[in-house]
Order: sequence, then C-alpha cells, then structure tokens
Amino acid sequence: MEPICFKVPMQLEKSIRVEYWNLNVFFDPIHYHDECQLTYIINSTGIAFIGNRLVRFEKDQLYLIGKNIPHVFKNDDQYYGERAKKEARAISVFFSSE
Repeated sequence: MEPICFKVPMQLEKSIRVEYWNLNVFFDPIHYHDECQLTYIINSTGIAFIGNRLVRFEKDQLYLIGKNIPHVFKNDDQYYGERAKKEARAISVFFSSE
C-alpha cells in the first residue's frame, strides 16, 4: 500500500500543534507528513508501522517519528466492529524539524 501524504494543519504563528485523540480506532491509512510527531499512547494496543519497522504498541508508550517517515498505529482487531467498546486514546505533538 502506498503511503498518503497528509498535511498537518499548523497555524502560522504557532510552532507546534497538540492533538488529543479519544477515538474508537486511530487514523488508519499509512501516511507521512513534513512535521515530526511525538505520540504518547494513553490507552490502546496494536501494531505500529513506522518506516520499515513493525512494533507492538500499548498504553504508556512514547513514539518519536521523524519528518516524512511513513507510519500508522493499527489497532488490534477487538477495536473494530459495531459492538467494540475499546477506546484508542493518545496525545500527539507535531513540530517542524527546523
């Protein structure tokens, strides 16, 4: 699958963007962006695809992803489906490498 180029909506007068995610599942397509990303997993489990590596993620872990590195946090199967009661929560900080 080819990664999607994603544009992080940054404000001109701000040097960082902080997002709090409280979702059923994390943003699914593999993607990349110009900004570096620091993500703290508050509550979730699954497989992270970062660059050419696969790693298992779980709560209380921190990930630093460089600019233009393809990545995705793919939740475990029990997070999907109509009756799923799991929540995917994280805080991500986006910033320029400059």
